[in-house]
Amino acid sequence: KSPTPVTSNTLNVNWHISKKFPADLNAFFHNQLKQSISFYDQFLNTPQEVDIFMQTEKDLKDLESYNFPIKEIAEPLSWWSSGHDYNLCSGTFAFFQTLPGNQTPSLTGGILVSSNSNIKLLDAWCRHTLSHELFHAYQDYWLYEGVDPSQNPFSAGTEPYDQSELPIFREGGNDTITLARTTSTFKEYINIFGAHFSKPFKRWSLSKVKNEQDLVKYLQQSESRSKYPQYHDSLYLTGCLFFNFLVEKYGFDKYQLLIKSTSRNKKFSDVIENVYGIPLKQLYSDSSDYLLGAFDYLRMLK
Repeated sequence: KSPTPVTSNTLNVNWHISKKFPADLNAFFHNQLKQSISFYDQFLNTPQEVDIFMQTEKDLKDLESYNFPIKEIAEPLSWWSSGHDYNLCSGTFAFFQTLPGNQTPSLTGGILVSSNSNIKLLDAWCRHTLSHELFHAYQDYWLYEGVDPSQNPFSAGTEPYDQSELPIFREGGNDTITLARTTSTFKEYINIFGAHFSKPFKRWSLSKVKNEQDLVKYLQQSESRSKYPQYHDSLYLTGCLFFNFLVEKYGFDKYQLLIKSTSRNKKFSDVIENVYGIPLKQLYSDSSDYLLGAFDYLRMLK
């Protein structure tokens, strides 16, 4: 954990909170996000606005007014309309973008929960979702070099985007920070980590990876969402572990420099080699004992 910066680059935090959002969750996320935003400030080098969204299934018109694509939350909406899975959530806003009515981009993060949920019911993994979604905006801030992405979008398809910011970094590298920042103790961290990943891990082809060679091959293949879309969900796990390894071995300052060095005009593999002085494939190999040990731990859990 890095110290909170003395000088703040956060201009204002604009809270977009539905009246239907459960009160105890409002208080929980409000407190958490104030701490997260303070911590994330170190990833900015210019003053920026922050917009936080907390909404429910009863706020679709409000979401649409901000041009949020409702089709992206079709699955949780179907759960809750059918009267189940009130404990689950969905991320919404997660970008550096210019909202309707604004003149400049802001850092946006959002969460959607059931109006029937509460702090005791909410799944433990969901407790870091809002901080996770907001951190994507800080990743985008560097990726797009502080310019609204709509002014200089990537070409069609996922490949150009993934070359500049590998999925393992966007999702798993995000959780390296956000999961650690939103848990109070290492025991809590491990319990949430194990509870969330143990069952899906056993279904993924990743569970068959048991040596360095196979792991490196898997991680290299996972760099392409278009060719290996089935690997996407596992990247939250492998990326979190991989960047945990890098932070533990080389320090948090290198991780911070990695984020600040990403750019839509650079290949991520070149950026990470420049930061660490080691090719990405070799870093995959170096992290194998760390990742394979975590896989063994997940195999033991019921």
